[in-house]
Amino acid sequence: MAKDPAFLFYPGDYLRDTQCLSERSQVAYDRVMCEHMRNTVITKTQLNFFIKRLNDTEKEELISVLKVIEGGYQIEWIASSILKRRDYSESRAKNRLGKEKNTSSTYVPHMENANGNGNGSRQHRGGYGGRGVAPIVIQAVEIDPDTELARFPDGSTQPLGPDQSALFKKNRIKPKDIVQGLSN
Repeated sequence: MAKDPAFLFYPGDYLRDTQCLSERSQVAYDRVMCEHMRNTVITKTQLNFFIKRLNDTEKEELISVLKVIEGGYQIEWIASSILKRRDYSESRAKNRLGKEKNTSSTYVPHMENANGNGNGSRQHRGGYGGRGVAPIVIQAVEIDPDTELARFPDGSTQPLGPDQSALFKKNRIKPKDIVQGLSN
């Protein structure tokens, strides 16, 4: 299994540990917190690297919020969070291994997305009336500038909607942008 790139961050625990730390001690705390992703136990050598620029008071501040364990130190809530997530991820992986893959059971035809009909015209997403049937899209072939009526291939017309009219006056809409039955 790939190494998990994250852990659950609990702001309350973080603030509880860092509220009395100086800025420099807090930066060292943050670096120790990130190091936990690689090592749940921070060795004395690693800790010395993180605190090498801190004065004695700042070192004491930081060490006071770390838990001393066999082999080094840790931020208890971070180590716990990492282990919980690791256990959860492993249990999910085991569950997936025990199940037969059947992607067809998740296929639902009405969830298809009808974005085009192959001839370049645009269709509405989600089908017609929520039933998964793609609507028939008929685009205008011309717009009469005097009457602001869109004319369709079958000879029918419809007035431009207010938004379409405004765009038409600014030459920002073309006949193919007008769809029969829709105006806004």
